[in-house]
Amino acid sequence: MAITLLSSPLQGFTDFRFRNAFHHYFGGIDTFYAPYIRLNGKLKIKQSYQNDLQLENNSTTNLIPQVMTNDADEFLFVVKYVQSLGYKELNWNLGCPYPMVTKSGMGSGLICNPTKIDEILKRAHNETDITVSMKMRMGYEHAEEILDTFPILDNYPLKSIAIHARIGKQLYKGPVDLEAFSRCLDSTKHKLYYNGDITSVEAFQKIKERFPSIDHFMIGRGLIADPFLPSMIKNNTNEYPKNRWDIFS
Repeated sequence: MAITLLSSPLQGFTDFRFRNAFHHYFGGIDTFYAPYIRLNGKLKIKQSYQNDLQLENNSTTNLIPQVMTNDADEFLFVVKYVQSLGYKELNWNLGCPYPMVTKSGMGSGLICNPTKIDEILKRAHNETDITVSMKMRMGYEHAEEILDTFPILDNYPLKSIAIHARIGKQLYKGPVDLEAFSRCLDSTKHKLYYNGDITSVEAFQKIKERFPSIDHFMIGRGLIADPFLPSMIKNNTNEYPKNRWDIFS
């Protein structure tokens, strides 16, 4: 089974400059996700977000914009903006674990509110023709929260759900919960992507063996730590390029 590797967005790191350089010098990533757009109650796109998504600033093969919000009007505003640039898909971030976000009921702090999730998805699908995908954690307080969202999510034609196999409260500490991720596979009709602790070829292979039905894998911090990792995974090798140091010069 052919695999697809995706770059998980990291706010403050994976902007268009990083993505362009990574694609040119290292490769291996099939799809990049832009760091989330956050409006903070103002229906205005910050200049930094505009710069990041302008097509002329991006030389990567495939880029998907992302929004983080708990407000339907904000969601629809961002939909119109990204569509005006030519994008066909918008990824909704329900994965961010940081307290300043989750305390506002956004990111992974929204997973415990299926009613609000339903409200936003209903308007997105009734009032626009954007393709919606999701980026989620298992929940914020406990890993069962996501299971309560699946009956809602299954009502909509989502492209995919990328799941970071931790709860928000963990931030990035402690191990990923592979048992909880496995329960997700049996609980939704949607296509799931795996995210979490893919930091080496060996780690990837163990995840792939554990979940043979998964063919999309998202890499976040591992991409920053080792930019050669995606191409090594694709080539099924632990060997670095012989000229790897020359690439940085």
